[in-house]
Amino acid sequence: MSSLLTLIFLMMIVAIIGAVVILINPEVAWHLRSWQYRDPEANYPSDAWFAMQRVAAGVMLVVCLVVLSQLWESPSPSSEERTAASPAQEASPTPTSERRTLTTMLTLDGRIYGYTPTDHGILLYVDTGHCASDPLVEATEEADAIRLQVQVDVGELWCSSENDVLSRHPVDLEEPLGDRRVRDSEGSAVRLCREGCDSTAGAEDTPPQE
Repeated sequence: MSSLLTLIFLMMIVAIIGAVVILINPEVAWHLRSWQYRDPEANYPSDAWFAMQRVAAGVMLVVCLVVLSQLWESPSPSSEERTAASPAQEASPTPTSERRTLTTMLTLDGRIYGYTPTDHGILLYVDTGHCASDPLVEATEEADAIRLQVQVDVGELWCSSENDVLSRHPVDLEEPLGDRRVRDSEGSAVRLCREGCDSTAGAEDTPPQE
């Protein structure tokens, strides 16, 4: 209960007590006013005046009881409700993200930039957008190709002020790469970088071949 409601509640209690006292003994109302007269005995009220005081006290009593009942019945949040509501009000919305698949085509989410052969497989270069997570790379070996599944989580949670990042990801193969082509999940050929894709000259040596 707020401080204002508490004050009104106390005022109603005092008014009810005063009304009950005047109903029982209306002369109390006269004693509270008699000091205003020089000769209280000469101005002593009639029985009709005392009856009017009783009527006024009765009306006041009824009004105070109605107001008090309304204050008592007005809903106020319990301590448990306030405790339960606090975490919900204070909790900040959880950033959401969406998983996207990257291919060799350039998008806002990023792209598969290229690869270089290694002794155990390939070193894959992935260009990720500034609102994308670190890539998840899976390789499926086929007889004539290596098919890459590259996925990132995209959302505000991963956003940064940095420019797109070219990251390296070693991919181990069960069999030597040999003459097999490296393709993305849609079948497009991935660029072969002879001297590393982080070298501009090397990245331009060998364009993708279908």
